[in-house]
Amino acid sequence: MTSEIFEKWLRKLNNSMRFDDRKIAMILDNVSGHPNLNLSHIKLFFLPPNTTSMTQPMDAGIIKNLKHHYRRFLIRKRLLAVDSETGFKLDLLQALDWLKMSWDNVTPTTIKHCYQHVGFKDLPATEETSAPDTSIWSSAEEAGLVSDGLSFEDFVALDDGVAIGPGANGLKIDDILNSLHPPSDDDVNIENDDNEYPPNIHVL
Repeated sequence: MTSEIFEKWLRKLNNSMRFDDRKIAMILDNVSGHPNLNLSHIKLFFLPPNTTSMTQPMDAGIIKNLKHHYRRFLIRKRLLAVDSETGFKLDLLQALDWLKMSWDNVTPTTIKHCYQHVGFKDLPATEETSAPDTSIWSSAEEAGLVSDGLSFEDFVALDDGVAIGPGANGLKIDDILNSLHPPSDDDVNIENDDNEYPPNIHVL
């Protein structure tokens, strides 16, 4: 996600709200990819930085619950591949389908609880966030697909420390391409003929 993509989406949503004669408030993570825009029908509110687990509902359990469901799809696919002649294969479309189904499995109760956890307490807080069934993990252990001592919770959290976003490494697509294939004089002349340059795309 880049600030250019997000701004384009936000302005399109604002136009839709204006057409419907509606005004909404939007709570945003405080990152460079979320520009502070003055819009007619959307009021932006930014959460404080570096307080994700305490103030941001997505980091209070919603993302974790989503990943629980997604990892179960992954384990099930891996188990089916054990006896399959084609082996384990996963394409981008299937991964996106899993992500959609995983989000559909995140219950309103879970979302409400996570909002209550960070301070949205108009209603009495529920005691627990609904968790998906993890019995499939035992099947994966029996099939020898799991490292000794690795729990399902550890498996879900494997990528928690991975840096993402525009600031993760500072690299841009054009910088990478130029390092592999320096621009020739012809490339420079072609670029000089164009007065409008496309926005830089950051590697996530």
